[in-house]
Amino acid sequence: MVEVKMPDIPSSAENTLKTIATIILICGIIVSVILLFTAVFIEEPSYSYHTKKAFNPEGFAMTFGVLLSSIATWASLNVFANISLRLKGIQETMPLRLVEAQTVLPTNIQQEEEKTERKGVSTLKVGDKVVYRKTMAICKVEEIGDGKVLLYAGLLGGHKWIPEDELIIPQE
Repeated sequence: MVEVKMPDIPSSAENTLKTIATIILICGIIVSVILLFTAVFIEEPSYSYHTKKAFNPEGFAMTFGVLLSSIATWASLNVFANISLRLKGIQETMPLRLVEAQTVLPTNIQQEEEKTERKGVSTLKVGDKVVYRKTMAICKVEEIGDGKVLLYAGLLGGHKWIPEDELIIPQE
């Protein structure tokens, strides 16, 4: 069984989104408290010297709407950030899981390297199958040039230019 370790994924955009979500929540709560004292309980207009406070249902609806919308926005932005982080993690670990499911490679990578015949880039052909050492994913050679090989690692992996020394060419 291959142990899948979560790679370090840059998450600055997601952290920014979570910060914005927190700012929106805090501002929404502050505005709701201010509205509670200014729009919900208002002074009754009268000609007397004593002021009375009256309940304003429109102010209450506005206050409740601001509070509810700020909570909903905060929750939505956090969910979007978490989905983005999960998708990045899946994109990085999926090739490892595919290799595990296919059981093409043995668990000891050093033994596999000893068994494989190293071919130069010049002997590779378009359409050959190779293994990318970094993710241990089986990839198809799409193009060859400048000491690098363009690999197609599937829908999640995409196209990547990889140097020859990062490839394992299985013996046929």
